[in-house]
Amino acid sequence: MYLLSDRHEALDVFKRFVTEVETKLERRVKTLRTGRGCEYLFDMFKGYCEEKGITRHLTIPYTPPQNGVAERRNRALLNMVKSIMAQANLPISFWGDALLTATYISNSVPSKSVSTTSYELWNNRKPHLDHLRPWGSVGYVHNPTHKHGKLGPKATKMVFRRYSEHSKGYVMYGEHPDGDMKEVDSRNIDFLEDEFPSIGEVKNDSQLYELQQDLSLSEGEDLYTNCVTEDDHLLLVDRDSGSVPTVPIEVNLSAQDTQLANEEIS
Repeated sequence: MYLLSDRHEALDVFKRFVTEVETKLERRVKTLRTGRGCEYLFDMFKGYCEEKGITRHLTIPYTPPQNGVAERRNRALLNMVKSIMAQANLPISFWGDALLTATYISNSVPSKSVSTTSYELWNNRKPHLDHLRPWGSVGYVHNPTHKHGKLGPKATKMVFRRYSEHSKGYVMYGEHPDGDMKEVDSRNIDFLEDEFPSIGEVKNDSQLYELQQDLSLSEGEDLYTNCVTEDDHLLLVDRDSGSVPTVPIEVNLSAQDTQLANEEIS
């Protein structure tokens, strides 16, 4: 399965396919059956097929049953994509990854008419199905390089996007240590197969932060020292327990102050 961003890429992708068939299977592509899309009718496409000796079969316009095998496979893949996207909680822009995943699964299971899978015909060995995971499910990817070091979490919450094409692993999508959302190829993943988060939920992963102490002092107070309040009480701060006991202050008045106080009372 090849994803095209523009139909003009059809020739380059077909060249890649022919080269892969000749190198891996040691066979030649002899016949190509297509519709009458403009991407298949370019002079360059025609010239390449003539150069490689590939016979071309074109369907009659508006007659898709003449290419029934490809049309039925396209319909089956489309139904699979709609099904797995309905279960997952990812945006519609991820449809390409859903299509690649559906193709991977379709090639790994036998069809009704043929007991041999496409994977076995292409790779000459039977596929293993124990590594299959629900598309769009959450997975905790092992992450030994956290910015907080040993105190940081050892796994990062990400979303399963597709199976890796060139390695034995999964392509996960989530927040990278630099803060951007990126793809990561990994094998050490703990999947939660019944949890399907959205992209926003993946971003809100557990974060470590430092508490900010409020060191602002009110009038007449000093940190970890004796301070006098408006009630003329002495506040003794216990450094070990953090408690703040209250002790009355003994006020020594002079004789002159005592006389002035008596005069005010009388």
